[in-house]
Amino acid sequence: MNKKEFAITKELAGLRLDQALARFLDSRMQAVRLIQAGLVQIADQSKVKPSYRVEAGDIITLEGGEVIKEKEDPLKPYDFPVPIVHEDEFLMVVNKPAGLVVHPSPGHYHDTLVNALIHKLNPDVGSSNGPGLLHRLDKDVSGLLVLSKTQTSHTFLAKQFLNRSIKKMYWAVCYKPIRFKEGRVESYLKRHPTDRKKFISHPKEGRRSVTLFKVLEKKELALIQCQLLTGRTHQARIHSLEISQGIVGDTVYAHSQAVQSIKESHLLKKIRELNRIALHAISLSFIHPNTKKEITFHAPFPKILKDLLEY
Repeated sequence: MNKKEFAITKELAGLRLDQALARFLDSRMQAVRLIQAGLVQIADQSKVKPSYRVEAGDIITLEGGEVIKEKEDPLKPYDFPVPIVHEDEFLMVVNKPAGLVVHPSPGHYHDTLVNALIHKLNPDVGSSNGPGLLHRLDKDVSGLLVLSKTQTSHTFLAKQFLNRSIKKMYWAVCYKPIRFKEGRVESYLKRHPTDRKKFISHPKEGRRSVTLFKVLEKKELALIQCQLLTGRTHQARIHSLEISQGIVGDTVYAHSQAVQSIKESHLLKKIRELNRIALHAISLSFIHPNTKKEITFHAPFPKILKDLLEY
């Protein structure tokens, strides 16, 4: 009987089992059927439900999934040019453009990064042969992502995310005033009590989140370097509020009055026309699953964001 294992990274921790398993398969419905059929196990638990909340480090074991998988439609390839920074037989590193959703979701089933990479790898295959996601970037954020191409490399890289040994550096253009030149922000992030699409920072409740920051440039706006020591959803966007009035273009978290303080008319026009968040994953370092050596990649800071710093 065919057997597969999937490692739960910290990015997936807290999800329902069916939601987490769906990240590795074609659909959530397929994941639910596999779980209900008794083909999914975690550790030594004899039976798990779709509602089980996974934890970082959990290993999902799937046996005989092919009997149900063939009933599912594969992900459709999407002809979209994604910049490939590096590719070998084990993994891919891409420079995701702003405006592109990473993974299929309601409203974006066929026009995502995963669909685009399937098109590049082989337009005739479905997601079972596609790239494996290990982390994500918000739709309106750009920058580096690493994706696995084999289950072995996926497990190896997932352990690095779990151990927080992968180094992720972001650059953000923020509104002033800037409270500190450099430092450390540490808090707990939890879902907003009324808006489930948002997260809030809390001194005790939620998931521990740590960001190191440094001011690289300060004019009308400021360029902030953020090193994420943890990888929580919206972490850089929320922690930027501890040192500034938020990231330019972030209509969810940045202070609403921040843009009103901009007096330079040309800059104000650029901000209002930006149509993205001024946050970019500029560098990424990790141990390669085959060579076992550390490799580092860089993605140039987008010109549209550089232009914001001219004033």
